[in-house]
Amino acid sequence: MRELASAFNDKKAQIRVLIGERTRVLAVIAHDLRTYLARLRLRAEFIDDPDQQARAVRDIDEMTALINDTLLADRDSAPPSHPERVTVAQALAEIVDAHRELDEAVTLAPVPDDLAIAATPLSLHRILDNFIANGVRHGNAVAISAHATGETVDIVVEDDGPGVPVDGLASLGIPFQRFDPSRSRETGGAGLGLAIVRALAERDHAEVFFGQGAPGGLRVKIRYARVED
Repeated sequence: MRELASAFNDKKAQIRVLIGERTRVLAVIAHDLRTYLARLRLRAEFIDDPDQQARAVRDIDEMTALINDTLLADRDSAPPSHPERVTVAQALAEIVDAHRELDEAVTLAPVPDDLAIAATPLSLHRILDNFIANGVRHGNAVAISAHATGETVDIVVEDDGPGVPVDGLASLGIPFQRFDPSRSRETGGAGLGLAIVRALAERDHAEVFFGQGAPGGLRVKIRYARVED
């Protein structure tokens, strides 16, 4: 049994190395492609047909977004983070209000006014936007809460969708790994969405945990360092 466990751990380590190498190679390619896409976008602005111009610009923007995602998934190519004191109640309220304006069923449990974390504001918004959008896409409603646990603060995003089997939770957040292989970019892209979210969180020294929600949906917990007044 001990030899089997050792072999299993070795295989996991090999997989991590292979994924890391693949991500770095793609990041190098993506960096060069981004320059050419920027030139193409400028040229697309001169297309006479408005409809064709809009389509060309949209396609280029989508390719650029995919490339930026690839670069961000490679931590060495990601821009530096700038964590600062963020009031949790205010930040969550702003994010939830933005989604409610889109008629999305997002609820926020009461959060103490003095609860604060160390985070990069834009990264926090992108992380939560991603999880909320994922929850709304695969379920009907999303519930958000936050509470302190000693020197840390847990922000929890839980949806009422079909969830993910226990044996599939470990693959969430791994670059280019998707629970549902049939997803397109609009519903999962190249498997980078959750990997980027995890990378953004880790750059702010936060942790992301995936689990099963009470009604069977997906439960995500983002743990940040708590900032005292």
